[in-house]
Amino acid sequence: MALEGGEGDPRQRFVQQMNRVAMSLGMFRSRFINAHGLAARGQVTCARDIARLGLAALHYPAITDIWGKRRYTLSLEGSNPRQKRIISSLTFVETIGAEVLGGKTGTLGAALNHLLVYTRAPGGADLISVVLHASSNEGRYADMKTMLTAVHNGYRWPQCAPTLIEQLTQ
Repeated sequence: MALEGGEGDPRQRFVQQMNRVAMSLGMFRSRFINAHGLAARGQVTCARDIARLGLAALHYPAITDIWGKRRYTLSLEGSNPRQKRIISSLTFVETIGAEVLGGKTGTLGAALNHLLVYTRAPGGADLISVVLHASSNEGRYADMKTMLTAVHNGYRWPQCAPTLIEQLTQ
């Protein structure tokens, strides 16, 4: 997205564009104040909106090609070019028999630990699950494991179950 040549602070214009895109995705309970996502007065979201953002990310192969991998080496460019090895923290999901297709963590201080996980349920339904405001890093994974265990193992999935994509786009 090009922000060159506009009036005002380019960072503010970027945040305004983030809010426009969020609205276009149906993220009606989210408001962004900054581009980096760190806590700021007035910046809010909810689990449903984060799920919608995760759903939108599925349309970008640059994201989905990396999401499901256990390890990935990222090439960073710019004034400090380097290689950064990323190791997935989502391997716990496999212990419940779910297929991990991707995910993203977010942390705002010690007590605000977030997690989005994209999995495939028995029967083929794709699911996006979100944990917000877990009290610890371990807590977010424990909360997600509890939720995914209930969804993946505690529900009899019919073969005709609608996918998350179908549910959120209705």
